[in-house]
Amino acid sequence: MKVILTGCTGLIGSNVLDACLTHPTITSIVALSRHQLPATASSNPKLKVIIMADFGTYPTTVLDAVADADACIWAIGTSDGNHLVRIDYPLAFATALARIRAKQTTALRFVHLSGAVSEVDQSKPLWYMQEARRVGGLGEKALRDFADRKENLELWEGYTVRPGYVYSKNSAGWIGMLLGANYAVREDALATVMVDIAVSGAADRVLENKTVIARAKQLVGEK
Repeated sequence: MKVILTGCTGLIGSNVLDACLTHPTITSIVALSRHQLPATASSNPKLKVIIMADFGTYPTTVLDAVADADACIWAIGTSDGNHLVRIDYPLAFATALARIRAKQTTALRFVHLSGAVSEVDQSKPLWYMQEARRVGGLGEKALRDFADRKENLELWEGYTVRPGYVYSKNSAGWIGMLLGANYAVREDALATVMVDIAVSGAADRVLENKTVIARAKQLVGEK
C-alpha cells in the first residue's frame, strides 16, 4: 500500500510518519515536505521525500510520484486561522491529484487532520478563536464538498479527524484523565488511528475525539 503524507515535521505528522513506517500493510510512503527529514526516517527504504517549495502548486514530477497512491494523510495545520494553509493548500492538492486519477480503479482515501473546535456553521456565535475556528470549518466543508462532487465520487474517499487537545506521549497521564475522552488524545494514539483510517477506512466521514479514543483502544489498548 502506498501512502502520501504531509505535515510530517510537526507534532502530529511526525507521529503519523512513525506509524506509517512501522505499519506492515504500508510498503511505500511519499512525504511532501518543505524541509528534509531526520536521517533516522529518511534512510528508511519505504520513504521517499519530495521537497515542496509551494503547497499550492503541484508540478508533473510530484504528481507522477503520487498518482498511484492508495491514501493520503494530510497533517499540515495551523491554529492561527491561516486561510492559505487550512483551505487553499489541501484543496489545491486534491484538485491536482483528482485530475490525474481518472484511470485508477479504486478511490483514494484522504484523511484530513482538523480540530474539535473548528466550526463549519459560519453563522454560529463563537466566543473565542473566532477566525481560526471559522477558517478551520471552511476547510473541512471545502474538502467534503470536493469529495461529494459527481466527478469525484468514484475517485475520492474523504475523512475528517477532529481531535481535541493533543498531548505528548511523554506527558503525565493526568492530562488525558483531567480533560477526558471528549477533549484530549495522546499524540501517538491519534497517529495510530489516522493511519488505520488510511489503511482500512471508517464508518463515519467525520471522527470526533471520543471516536478516535475508542478506536485507539481497540487497536493498541489504553492510551
